[in-house]
Amino acid sequence: AALEGAGLSVPPEEQAVDFLRTIQNTALQTGVNIQSSQRATTRTNDQFFLEQAQSVTVVANETNLVNFLHQLSANNALISLRDLVMRPDPPRQQLNASLKLVASYQKKSPVKTAPPAAPPAGAAAANRNANKP
Repeated sequence: AALEGAGLSVPPEEQAVDFLRTIQNTALQTGVNIQSSQRATTRTNDQFFLEQAQSVTVVANETNLVNFLHQLSANNALISLRDLVMRPDPPRQQLNASLKLVASYQKKSPVKTAPPAAPPAGAAAANRNANKP
């Protein structure tokens, strides 16, 4: 309820798109170039959250890469870094990095159906008395 109140609820059909859009926008803001990305995968990590995992390959200098990762973890999207592999690019001016980013999204809570309401105690007695001759 607290996440929904903060506006952090994302419909399940939009979670993968929202996740990739957040990564792309953050990369643009921090000067990180996304070279490629794989299709996001989804899994359940507990009874309240779904986990979206996205693998991306980026090229950036050290400062921009650190700023990118910091901004992803600082926003309200609950994004964290799961795997990171870095190596210098051939001219040794920037870093090539393979990242696996993970975002947690709130599951839709199942709709609870209320049990049938029992008639008030006085109504049951009135019905029994009404049926007596």
